[in-house]
Amino acid sequence: MNLTTIDQNPIIHSFLSIPSHKQLLEQAIYYPTEPNKQNLNQAFQLFFLEARFTSYIASLIHFSAINYDKKNRLYKDRHQLIIDHSENKDHTYTSRIPADTDTYHFAERNLQQVITEKKMYEAIQQLTDREQRILCYLYIYEMTEKEISSQLQVTQQAISKTKRLAIKKLQTYLHCPS
Repeated sequence: MNLTTIDQNPIIHSFLSIPSHKQLLEQAIYYPTEPNKQNLNQAFQLFFLEARFTSYIASLIHFSAINYDKKNRLYKDRHQLIIDHSENKDHTYTSRIPADTDTYHFAERNLQQVITEKKMYEAIQQLTDREQRILCYLYIYEMTEKEISSQLQVTQQAISKTKRLAIKKLQTYLHCPS
């Protein structure tokens, strides 16, 4: 193996770009004693181990970020709030509360302060305090059902059932003719 081949290898090129490593190579070439060769080998093994570890950590971070993004998108897709979806094909509403609220934060404490449409406001008024609170935690504070169940000290199934019933009540109220 000649020096041009060695210089083209990126790991060796990086290794030799460090002055102390270059000095170890020169010592091993000009004074080819066993301790000089061992020092060079140990330095290269340590450098190579650090390079592999750094590469591993970089790829781990990369793929973790991809997985986090996938899970986040999946969660947002599954938890969109579409209250006014009509069962009847000839009678549909187009307004919808957006699922992506990462760009702003609510300072409000309840649903009534967020709702701007009169019909929706009236529908929210028909809910119990508990249903309003759970919907507020879910859609304003973006808490998970598990977090809410922990805070309210009830089961996650109870939170899920309350959410489902509250949304059904809202849909019913919004679809009944006024």
